[in-house]
Amino acid sequence: MKSHKSKKSVKKERMYGVFALGMLIVLSVIFILVKTNVKSSDIAAYVNGEPITIQELDKVKLALGSQAIDDNAVLEQLINQKLIIQAAKTSGIAVDDSEFNITLQSYLDQSGMNQEELVSQLKAKDIPFAEFKKDVLERLIIYKYINQTIMQHINVTYADLKEYYDTNIEAFKSPERVNAAHILVNSSELANEVLDKLSAGEDFAKLASEYSFDSSAANGGKLGWFTYEQMVPEFSKAAFSLAVGETSGIVKTQFGYHIIKLLNKTEPKVIEFETAKPQIELFVKAEQQSQLLINELAALNKAADINILIDKPSSSFEETGDSTCLADGKPIVRLYTTSKCPHCAWIKPIFKQIISQYSGLIDAQIWELDTGDNLLTEEVETQVPTEERSRFRKYSPKGGVPTFVLGCKYSRVGNAYEAQNDLDKEAADLKNTLNALVI
Repeated sequence: MKSHKSKKSVKKERMYGVFALGMLIVLSVIFILVKTNVKSSDIAAYVNGEPITIQELDKVKLALGSQAIDDNAVLEQLINQKLIIQAAKTSGIAVDDSEFNITLQSYLDQSGMNQEELVSQLKAKDIPFAEFKKDVLERLIIYKYINQTIMQHINVTYADLKEYYDTNIEAFKSPERVNAAHILVNSSELANEVLDKLSAGEDFAKLASEYSFDSSAANGGKLGWFTYEQMVPEFSKAAFSLAVGETSGIVKTQFGYHIIKLLNKTEPKVIEFETAKPQIELFVKAEQQSQLLINELAALNKAADINILIDKPSSSFEETGDSTCLADGKPIVRLYTTSKCPHCAWIKPIFKQIISQYSGLIDAQIWELDTGDNLLTEEVETQVPTEERSRFRKYSPKGGVPTFVLGCKYSRVGNAYEAQNDLDKEAADLKNTLNALVI
């Protein structure tokens, strides 16, 4: 039964985990060359019969500037890239030399190179120009496919923008700011001497240039605009209590002895919706694009024949042998916790972050068994549904928490990497298992 209490609005975690790496590879990485006549031992995976090589994995990791990226994460994105190219070609999407030439010229204009210099750079990397051209053509096919299957379906309404603004109103609040100057010296005696000169009518900026020992002295002590939190508390307390044009007494901080003059101030304000609307629209469109691409890739993966040959990562989640349990056609994903469980508190933030990346693909809930609340809703529930308690007891017979149930196909009681305090491994394990569930 739901009460009428309302939780504080929690800003949703953004879906830029798996997606961010995917877009980086799909839209930015070039020069990924496919070897022909490769040995079977050089193959990482087959996608609808087309190979992805170990060499490709290495080249992507090199292009991203890190060899520490997990091979399986890179392979997942290369599979997605190949699926998009295959789907584009099946749809009749093609590019020609004229489009390549326009893209090449744009690249040369931005880089400040001519074609001869580009060829020379490619040669230094042992990349034939023909392979470079092939790679660019594939990038263009990907762009076209995304434009036809994703971009034309983006529909941002006025209501969407207003809802985002109202939900995230704190982000649009501009705090009170002040514009101040100061004179900083290293002793109270010298500070009193400067204060006497100011009382006698001498110019603040001139005295700052003469006495102050910090870098602002060259600019008459001017510090520019700042918020309360940007300065140490003692300094801000004094600065924000002044009237415009007023000078403080001596203010001692960890840096020395200050005399502060307030030059200007602004009142706290909220950025109006109409002013913020263009930026909100860009963000909401990016969110929609992210979700549409995730959905498209999930559909392509589900319909594909994918054979992965490199070792898959080990999982701490147990395969239950049960059929996938669904809600509205989506796998049910559950975390069962209690309010007093420290192990639950450790895992909940990363669990929320990861499941947000699968929005629209899974039916996720976090049930707090002792309070009866589903932590992923705005309402404060007071009773765990009977079916949820039954599911919890099935996969956690001894009542241990946290308990994870992923589509009823995978489950786990307890955290796998809490002893090492390694949330990165927990996140990777959870993502790998969710990928296996939804793809």
